[in-house]
Amino acid sequence: MFFKNNRPGFNLIRQLRDEAHRFAKKYHLLLRNKMML
Repeated sequence: MFFKNNRPGFNLIRQLRDEAHRFAKKYHLLLRNKMML
């Protein structure tokens, strides 16, 4: 997603994107670790 930095709500959208990405990475690692057991 590409937005101009001066748009209202830009920081909120960026934080939501970053949080979703962080959650997805953590969940993927959890699944991967379970498969190795």
